[in-house]
Amino acid sequence: MWKKSDLIDFFRFDILVYYVEGFVPRFIYTVQDSQGNVTTGALDAEDEDNAVTALQNKGYFILSIQSEKSQSRGLASLKRGSGKVSGRDLVFFGEQIATLVAGGVPLVRALSLLSEHAENKALAAVLTQVTKDVSAGGAFHKALEKHPKVFSEIWVSLVQAGEVSGQLPLVLRQITSYSEMQESTKAKIITAVSYPAVLFLMSMGVLFYFVIYIVPVFADIFRDFNLDLPLITKIIVAFSGFITKYFVLMIVFAIGGFFLFRSYIATEQGRLAWNKFLFNLPIFGGFLKN
Repeated sequence: MWKKSDLIDFFRFDILVYYVEGFVPRFIYTVQDSQGNVTTGALDAEDEDNAVTALQNKGYFILSIQSEKSQSRGLASLKRGSGKVSGRDLVFFGEQIATLVAGGVPLVRALSLLSEHAENKALAAVLTQVTKDVSAGGAFHKALEKHPKVFSEIWVSLVQAGEVSGQLPLVLRQITSYSEMQESTKAKIITAVSYPAVLFLMSMGVLFYFVIYIVPVFADIFRDFNLDLPLITKIIVAFSGFITKYFVLMIVFAIGGFFLFRSYIATEQGRLAWNKFLFNLPIFGGFLKN
Protein backbone atom coordinates (compact mmCIF):
# COMPACT_ATOMS: atom_id res chain seq x y z
CA MET A 1 0.00 0.00 0.00
CA TRP A 2 1.40 3.36 -1.08
CA LYS A 3 1.86 5.93 1.65
CA LYS A 4 1.25 9.60 1.00
CA SER A 5 4.93 10.42 1.60
CA ASP A 6 5.99 7.70 -0.90
CA LEU A 7 3.70 9.17 -3.57
CA ILE A 8 5.13 12.64 -2.99
CA ASP A 9 8.71 11.32 -3.28
CA PHE A 10 7.80 9.43 -6.45
CA PHE A 11 6.31 12.48 -8.14
CA ARG A 12 9.25 14.62 -7.04
CA PHE A 13 11.64 12.12 -8.66
CA ASP A 14 9.51 11.98 -11.79
CA ILE A 15 9.49 15.78 -12.08
CA LEU A 16 13.27 15.90 -11.51
CA VAL A 17 13.86 13.36 -14.32
CA TYR A 18 11.58 15.35 -16.62
CA TYR A 19 13.45 18.54 -15.76
CA VAL A 20 16.89 17.03 -16.36
CA GLU A 21 15.96 15.31 -19.60
CA GLY A 22 13.96 18.23 -20.95
CA PHE A 23 16.03 21.25 -19.97
CA VAL A 24 19.70 20.21 -19.67
CA PRO A 25 21.06 20.24 -23.21
CA ARG A 26 23.04 17.37 -24.65
CA PHE A 27 26.11 18.01 -26.79
CA ILE A 28 27.44 15.72 -29.51
CA TYR A 29 31.23 15.88 -29.70
CA THR A 30 34.15 14.49 -31.66
CA VAL A 31 37.48 14.48 -29.79
CA GLN A 32 41.01 13.18 -30.13
CA ASP A 33 43.05 11.79 -27.25
CA SER A 34 46.82 12.04 -26.71
CA GLN A 35 47.32 8.79 -28.67
CA GLY A 36 45.63 10.22 -31.76
CA ASN A 37 42.45 8.15 -31.37
CA VAL A 38 39.27 9.91 -32.53
CA THR A 39 36.09 9.37 -30.51
CA THR A 40 32.52 10.58 -30.95
CA GLY A 41 30.07 10.73 -28.06
CA ALA A 42 27.43 12.71 -26.16
CA LEU A 43 27.68 14.81 -23.01
CA ASP A 44 25.05 16.55 -20.86
CA ALA A 45 26.05 20.05 -19.75
CA GLU A 46 24.44 23.37 -18.87
CA ASP A 47 25.96 25.09 -21.92
CA GLU A 48 28.64 24.63 -24.58
CA ASP A 49 31.36 26.28 -22.47
CA ASN A 50 30.84 23.79 -19.65
CA ALA A 51 30.88 20.91 -22.13
CA VAL A 52 34.15 22.14 -23.66
CA THR A 53 35.73 22.57 -20.21
CA ALA A 54 34.67 19.08 -19.13
CA LEU A 55 36.20 17.50 -22.24
CA GLN A 56 39.42 19.52 -22.00
CA ASN A 57 39.81 18.55 -18.34
CA LYS A 58 39.87 14.93 -19.50
CA GLY A 59 42.80 15.75 -21.82
CA TYR A 60 40.86 15.62 -25.08
CA PHE A 61 41.45 17.85 -28.11
CA ILE A 62 38.02 18.96 -29.36
CA LEU A 63 37.49 18.50 -33.09
CA SER A 64 33.82 19.50 -33.09
CA ILE A 65 30.99 20.03 -30.63
CA GLN A 66 27.37 21.06 -31.08
CA SER A 67 24.09 20.68 -29.27
CA GLU A 68 21.90 17.71 -30.09
CA LYS A 69 19.04 20.03 -31.01
CA SER A 70 21.06 21.92 -33.60
CA GLN A 71 22.34 18.65 -35.05
CA SER A 72 18.81 17.25 -35.43
CA ARG A 73 17.40 20.20 -37.32
CA GLY A 74 18.16 18.42 -40.58
CA LEU A 75 17.66 20.07 -43.91
CA ALA A 76 16.40 23.35 -42.47
CA SER A 77 19.60 23.96 -40.57
CA LEU A 78 21.64 22.97 -43.62
CA LYS A 79 19.93 25.69 -45.64
CA ARG A 80 20.45 28.26 -42.91
CA GLY A 81 24.11 27.25 -42.45
CA SER A 82 24.99 27.56 -46.14
CA GLY A 83 26.86 30.70 -47.06
CA LYS A 84 30.30 32.20 -46.92
CA VAL A 85 33.26 30.52 -45.23
CA SER A 86 34.76 32.99 -42.76
CA GLY A 87 38.40 33.38 -41.82
CA ARG A 88 37.64 32.02 -38.35
CA ASP A 89 36.23 28.84 -39.91
CA LEU A 90 39.48 28.38 -41.86
CA VAL A 91 41.56 28.94 -38.72
CA PHE A 92 39.57 26.28 -36.86
CA PHE A 93 39.84 23.91 -39.85
CA GLY A 94 43.61 24.46 -40.04
CA GLU A 95 44.06 23.64 -36.34
CA GLN A 96 41.95 20.50 -36.65
CA ILE A 97 43.53 19.11 -39.83
CA ALA A 98 47.06 19.82 -38.53
CA THR A 99 46.36 18.01 -35.25
CA LEU A 100 44.77 15.00 -36.94
CA VAL A 101 47.52 14.57 -39.55
CA ALA A 102 50.26 15.07 -36.92
CA GLY A 103 48.54 12.40 -34.78
CA GLY A 104 48.86 9.84 -37.57
CA VAL A 105 45.31 10.02 -38.93
CA PRO A 106 45.35 9.49 -42.72
CA LEU A 107 44.63 12.67 -44.69
CA VAL A 108 41.51 11.29 -46.40
CA ARG A 109 40.09 10.10 -43.04
CA ALA A 110 40.89 13.47 -41.42
CA LEU A 111 39.17 15.39 -44.23
CA SER A 112 36.17 13.05 -44.07
CA LEU A 113 35.83 13.57 -40.30
CA LEU A 114 36.05 17.35 -40.59
CA SER A 115 33.55 17.50 -43.45
CA GLU A 116 31.07 15.44 -41.42
CA HIS A 117 31.36 17.58 -38.30
CA ALA A 118 31.92 21.06 -39.77
CA GLU A 119 29.39 23.51 -38.33
CA ASN A 120 29.63 25.77 -41.39
CA LYS A 121 27.71 23.88 -44.07
CA ALA A 122 29.43 25.76 -46.91
CA LEU A 123 32.81 24.59 -45.60
CA ALA A 124 31.40 21.08 -45.11
CA ALA A 125 30.35 20.97 -48.78
CA VAL A 126 33.81 22.14 -49.92
CA LEU A 127 35.59 19.62 -47.68
CA THR A 128 33.37 16.83 -48.99
CA GLN A 129 34.48 17.63 -52.53
CA VAL A 130 38.13 17.93 -51.43
CA THR A 131 37.87 14.53 -49.73
CA LYS A 132 36.54 12.96 -52.95
CA ASP A 133 39.36 14.49 -55.02
CA VAL A 134 42.09 13.38 -52.58
CA SER A 135 40.64 9.86 -52.18
CA ALA A 136 40.60 9.56 -55.99
CA GLY A 137 44.38 10.01 -55.98
CA GLY A 138 44.65 13.77 -56.46
CA ALA A 139 47.11 15.96 -54.59
CA PHE A 140 45.80 17.84 -51.57
CA HIS A 141 46.85 21.24 -52.93
CA LYS A 142 45.22 20.50 -56.29
CA ALA A 143 41.96 19.70 -54.51
CA LEU A 144 42.15 22.98 -52.57
CA GLU A 145 42.99 24.89 -55.77
CA LYS A 146 39.54 24.07 -57.16
CA HIS A 147 37.95 26.26 -54.45
CA PRO A 148 39.64 29.69 -54.80
CA LYS A 149 36.80 31.46 -52.98
CA VAL A 150 37.61 29.48 -49.83
CA PHE A 151 41.32 28.67 -50.04
CA SER A 152 43.61 31.49 -51.11
CA GLU A 153 46.77 31.16 -53.22
CA ILE A 154 48.81 31.24 -50.00
CA TRP A 155 46.93 28.19 -48.70
CA VAL A 156 47.44 26.29 -51.94
CA SER A 157 51.14 27.21 -52.29
CA LEU A 158 52.07 26.36 -48.69
CA VAL A 159 50.15 23.07 -48.74
CA GLN A 160 51.99 22.17 -51.95
CA ALA A 161 55.31 22.97 -50.26
CA GLY A 162 54.29 20.83 -47.27
CA GLU A 163 53.39 17.88 -49.49
CA VAL A 164 56.66 18.10 -51.43
CA SER A 165 58.82 18.42 -48.28
CA GLY A 166 56.88 15.83 -46.27
CA GLN A 167 56.20 18.41 -43.53
CA LEU A 168 52.46 18.84 -44.11
CA PRO A 169 51.42 19.01 -40.40
CA LEU A 170 54.06 21.67 -39.68
CA VAL A 171 53.06 23.70 -42.73
CA LEU A 172 49.38 23.46 -41.81
CA ARG A 173 50.17 24.84 -38.35
CA GLN A 174 52.10 27.69 -39.96
CA ILE A 175 49.15 28.47 -42.25
CA THR A 176 46.84 28.42 -39.23
CA SER A 177 49.10 30.83 -37.31
CA TYR A 178 49.24 33.14 -40.31
CA SER A 179 45.44 33.02 -40.81
CA GLU A 180 44.86 33.63 -37.10
CA MET A 181 47.17 36.66 -37.14
CA GLN A 182 45.43 37.92 -40.28
CA GLU A 183 41.99 37.59 -38.69
CA SER A 184 43.20 39.35 -35.54
CA THR A 185 44.63 42.23 -37.59
CA LYS A 186 41.42 42.44 -39.62
CA ALA A 187 39.33 42.61 -36.43
CA LYS A 188 41.55 45.40 -35.05
CA ILE A 189 41.23 47.38 -38.30
CA ILE A 190 37.44 46.97 -38.34
CA THR A 191 37.24 48.08 -34.70
CA ALA A 192 39.44 51.10 -35.36
CA VAL A 193 37.65 52.14 -38.56
CA SER A 194 34.02 51.38 -37.69
CA TYR A 195 33.36 54.41 -35.44
CA PRO A 196 34.90 57.01 -37.83
CA ALA A 197 33.10 55.31 -40.73
CA VAL A 198 29.73 55.61 -38.97
CA LEU A 199 30.40 59.28 -38.18
CA PHE A 200 31.43 59.92 -41.79
CA LEU A 201 28.30 58.27 -43.19
CA MET A 202 26.07 60.20 -40.80
CA SER A 203 27.82 63.46 -41.72
CA MET A 204 27.43 62.75 -45.44
CA GLY A 205 23.75 61.92 -44.91
CA VAL A 206 23.17 65.24 -43.11
CA LEU A 207 25.13 67.09 -45.82
CA PHE A 208 23.12 65.54 -48.66
CA TYR A 209 19.86 66.26 -46.84
CA PHE A 210 20.93 69.88 -46.44
CA VAL A 211 21.98 70.20 -50.10
CA ILE A 212 18.90 68.46 -51.56
CA TYR A 213 16.11 69.75 -49.30
CA ILE A 214 17.24 72.84 -47.36
CA VAL A 215 19.34 74.81 -49.87
CA PRO A 216 16.63 74.80 -52.62
CA VAL A 217 14.19 76.42 -50.15
CA PHE A 218 16.61 79.28 -49.45
CA ALA A 219 17.49 79.51 -53.16
CA ASP A 220 13.80 80.18 -53.96
CA ILE A 221 13.67 82.86 -51.25
CA PHE A 222 16.84 84.54 -52.59
CA ARG A 223 15.41 84.40 -56.12
CA ASP A 224 12.10 85.98 -55.06
CA PHE A 225 13.93 88.91 -53.44
CA ASN A 226 16.40 89.30 -56.35
CA LEU A 227 19.29 89.35 -53.92
CA ASP A 228 22.88 89.66 -55.10
CA LEU A 229 24.47 86.64 -53.41
CA PRO A 230 28.14 86.21 -52.44
CA LEU A 231 30.25 83.93 -54.64
CA ILE A 232 30.38 81.10 -52.10
CA THR A 233 26.58 81.14 -51.71
CA LYS A 234 26.16 81.08 -55.50
CA ILE A 235 28.46 78.04 -55.70
CA ILE A 236 26.50 76.22 -52.97
CA VAL A 237 23.16 76.98 -54.68
CA ALA A 238 24.52 75.85 -58.07
CA PHE A 239 25.93 72.69 -56.54
CA SER A 240 22.59 71.99 -54.85
CA GLY A 241 20.74 72.47 -58.15
CA PHE A 242 23.12 70.11 -59.95
CA ILE A 243 22.80 67.41 -57.25
CA THR A 244 19.00 67.72 -57.14
CA LYS A 245 18.69 67.52 -60.94
CA TYR A 246 21.06 64.61 -61.53
CA PHE A 247 20.79 62.75 -58.21
CA VAL A 248 19.23 59.56 -59.64
CA LEU A 249 21.70 59.52 -62.53
CA MET A 250 24.61 59.90 -60.11
CA ILE A 251 23.34 56.96 -58.02
CA VAL A 252 23.14 54.79 -61.16
CA PHE A 253 26.68 55.76 -62.20
CA ALA A 254 27.98 55.14 -58.66
CA ILE A 255 26.47 51.63 -58.54
CA GLY A 256 27.76 50.84 -62.05
CA GLY A 257 31.22 52.16 -61.16
CA PHE A 258 31.27 50.07 -57.98
CA PHE A 259 30.55 46.83 -59.85
CA LEU A 260 33.06 47.70 -62.61
CA PHE A 261 35.68 48.37 -59.94
CA ARG A 262 34.96 45.06 -58.22
CA SER A 263 35.22 43.13 -61.50
CA TYR A 264 38.50 44.93 -62.30
CA ILE A 265 40.20 44.16 -58.98
CA ALA A 266 39.02 40.55 -59.29
CA THR A 267 41.52 40.21 -62.16
CA GLU A 268 45.22 39.66 -61.40
CA GLN A 269 46.26 42.92 -63.08
CA GLY A 270 43.57 44.91 -61.27
CA ARG A 271 44.42 43.36 -57.90
CA LEU A 272 48.10 44.22 -58.35
CA ALA A 273 47.27 47.80 -59.35
CA TRP A 274 44.90 48.23 -56.39
CA ASN A 275 47.41 46.78 -53.91
CA LYS A 276 50.13 49.03 -55.32
CA PHE A 277 47.86 52.03 -54.83
CA LEU A 278 47.06 51.01 -51.24
CA PHE A 279 50.70 50.39 -50.34
CA ASN A 280 51.69 53.84 -51.65
CA LEU A 281 49.17 55.69 -49.49
CA PRO A 282 50.96 58.31 -47.32
CA ILE A 283 49.76 57.23 -43.87
CA PHE A 284 48.15 53.79 -44.17
CA GLY A 285 50.48 52.25 -46.79
CA GLY A 286 53.11 50.99 -44.36
CA PHE A 287 50.48 49.71 -41.95
CA LEU A 288 48.73 47.76 -44.73
CA LYS A 289 52.05 46.24 -45.85
CA ASN A 290 52.69 44.97 -42.34
